[in-house]
Amino acid sequence: MYTQGGGNVIRNLEISGVVTQSTVGKELLSHLMKQIIAMAQLLIDPNCADQERDKRFADAKNYIDLAYSIYKEGQAFNKL
Repeated sequence: MYTQGGGNVIRNLEISGVVTQSTVGKELLSHLMKQIIAMAQLLIDPNCADQERDKRFADAKNYIDLAYSIYKEGQAFNKL
């Protein structure tokens, strides 16, 4: 999982939201989109240079799992 069993699973997103004056939902979307774009590039060109290539799909899955958990808890992303 994203925080490897830590207590507050959205802590990193809260911190980056404060720094960027954004919301947790927007930060989560930004992080997820970064992984999706990188994954698309890997699918288009499997030989492209990407130092984190082995982590892209797992990271994207973790962000999707986190988003789903937030959704299931009934939290609205625009209020996070």
